[in-house]
Amino acid sequence: MPGVVLSVSDLHLEYTSRRGPVNALRGVTFDLYKGETLALIGESGCGKSTLGLALIGLSPGNARITRGSLALVDGSNRGDLLKMSPQEIRRIRWIEMAMVLQAALNAFNPVLRIDEHFLDTARAHGLNERAEIMIRARRLLSAVQLDADRVLPSYPHELSGGMRQRVLLALSLLLEPRILILDEPTTALDILTQRTIIELLKQLKAEFGFTLIFISHDLSLAAELADRVATMYAGRLVEISDVYQAFEHPIHPYTMGLTSAVPTLHGGIKKLTSIPGSPPDLVKMPPGCKFHPRCPMASAQCVQEEPPLRSVDGGRMVACFHWEQVDGQRGGTT
Repeated sequence: MPGVVLSVSDLHLEYTSRRGPVNALRGVTFDLYKGETLALIGESGCGKSTLGLALIGLSPGNARITRGSLALVDGSNRGDLLKMSPQEIRRIRWIEMAMVLQAALNAFNPVLRIDEHFLDTARAHGLNERAEIMIRARRLLSAVQLDADRVLPSYPHELSGGMRQRVLLALSLLLEPRILILDEPTTALDILTQRTIIELLKQLKAEFGFTLIFISHDLSLAAELADRVATMYAGRLVEISDVYQAFEHPIHPYTMGLTSAVPTLHGGIKKLTSIPGSPPDLVKMPPGCKFHPRCPMASAQCVQEEPPLRSVDGGRMVACFHWEQVDGQRGGTT
């Protein structure tokens, strides 16, 4: 594996609510390697977007990180981002890490033209030469297959959903960040536009060499884009595996349940099975393993204890007492 560019350790985050603290992230730990694509998968509400926002320092006002560390690494450790001031985080954002949010229209200021979005982003990081910024903007818009003469003077609402998504991709790469976080980049797009975005991501990653965190509940996209897959459930990472192992031989029952619900495009007809029940209440979670009320392999130990995320089977990570049983039961492919 190449060098680590981001190291997350025991990250805990909670939201304030009338009912009590919402435990949105619970002990998230992983390393991100230079040049890889890591897919975060799981059902809605499992903590994927919350993690992405926490990594880039854009958590909402009712969020509070209660424990953990988050370090950018480039040969030598740059220090814990969670201990930096808002001004220091602002300088790092878009230069070291950038994020493309869900709902492309809402990500833009509706009263600013697209060229002003590029100018504001650059000027916030000390680039004040309009001509230089526009040269960069035009090159990036061309890279995402958009006509700069048409797009730059337009307001966001004058562009289609697919065009806005591609503008966001171009804008996120303006300052050449080392890490790009994509949060459901193809949500609400038609299938042809989704295919365009996927191909663009592959081309842009090859051209610019960034490291990618891809947040999605669409397993087919994760299978196509990712090098590794991290499965989230109830605010925790419960499995981290190579993409082929994750889909062919998952070792957590939740990952197995997710992949069993995906239809195949080759081989024989496979019966699809859904995961029974619903994700837990993050204010009042069940004891032990949080997946045990929905798990077909739950034992008395699972009800009483929450399994730690540990390294097994050639470096794969899993939080399950019965991972060997899961691996033995999995059959077929997705």
